[in-house]
Amino acid sequence: MEVTSPNPDRCDWQAPVEFTCSEVWGGNRFVQAPVRLPGMSGWIYSRPCDGARGGDVHYLSTCSAGLVTRVVLADVVGHGEEVAQMSEWIHGLVRKFVNDPSPQRILNALNLRASGAGFAALTTAAFISYEAMRGQLLFGYAGHPRAMLYRRGANAWAPLELPGLEDQGGEGNPNEVLANLPLGVQENMAFDVGSVTLEVGDQLVVLSDGVPETPGPDQSLFSDLGVARILDDQRGSRAEDLGASLIDALHEFAQAEALSHDDVTLIVLDIDKRPRGSKILHMIVNQMRRLVRPRLR
Repeated sequence: MEVTSPNPDRCDWQAPVEFTCSEVWGGNRFVQAPVRLPGMSGWIYSRPCDGARGGDVHYLSTCSAGLVTRVVLADVVGHGEEVAQMSEWIHGLVRKFVNDPSPQRILNALNLRASGAGFAALTTAAFISYEAMRGQLLFGYAGHPRAMLYRRGANAWAPLELPGLEDQGGEGNPNEVLANLPLGVQENMAFDVGSVTLEVGDQLVVLSDGVPETPGPDQSLFSDLGVARILDDQRGSRAEDLGASLIDALHEFAQAEALSHDDVTLIVLDIDKRPRGSKILHMIVNQMRRLVRPRLR
């Protein structure tokens, strides 16, 4: 199932895609658009490397009160039907757990389904939830590149790392349970969840591996260091400016007008002021706002 904008024939929007409550939006088509979410504003760019649909699947959602945002970015190994199936699974589970901020239930359910679907369903994924009133970010990974977090107070970027055991079982893991690997590797998989409190002016970047793995003419890669350099150069920039600078840098590095090596997805989010007051009041206001504007489908 594909969830589109109010105008599904237009992929490059100037006005922000605005979320209120009980909405799920995304898919695996090309999109370049500003977004406005509870306690966040940002910019999303996703371009399939060939054709209208790619292997990168993205979804954004808001809870029924319009106070919890979920950001999902998945990279499916397969193509065509496998990607469509994973996209449908993600959409269904994001909607089912739209009021549950923890990434664990969705990661566990997706892993169970992917494990029974074979190699073509192997998928890396990043799941992030933001509770706007508390400023709390919850995050989990399934073999996916780490999100990057900018702390305005420290004026520095750092990977958003999980606590404790990561990415594998073995020494130090008494149960020898694999953890945080791509979806579909093994049915019995553990997924850790990290938590961090964000402040106004902090910034979050979520990307697919098509960004650091952009090749130059000599087949060298843009790399994580290239990403870090752009992020460092753009400290203090708003989400759309930072995102556009990074995409421009990829084209310059590749010396190409089109990036054809892989799907490329980039989500940049600015942390705004926290909503204040009664949660019930926010829910009523957001429900009313949803009724007077076109709803994301």
